[in-house]
Amino acid sequence: RSTLFPYTTLFRSASTVGVTDTDFCKRLVDWGDIIRKTFYDGGIEEIISTRRLVHIVRAFSIFKDKAKAISVCVNRFDDETKQAFLELYDKVDADVDINPEEVL
Repeated sequence: RSTLFPYTTLFRSASTVGVTDTDFCKRLVDWGDIIRKTFYDGGIEEIISTRRLVHIVRAFSIFKDKAKAISVCVNRFDDETKQAFLELYDKVDADVDINPEEVL
């Protein structure tokens, strides 16, 4: 797949649910890329799919809270993976304060 696939999919989904925060969408795609690279380098055991990024955007449209949307959507992963994902998100968006202890 091209690198445009996650962007176009995410922006299309965001517009259908009324999310206009393009910076958040870009950061989610960047986060997904970092997770995939970390996975391929052996740093984590899971990846985050574009579908799950779409779920985060949908959750954000409901909760109007980026941290809660991300937390809710990574809940299916084991504690170690959630922790790693949240720490990696902090690298792309320091403005969002996600407390991993509250999620676990």
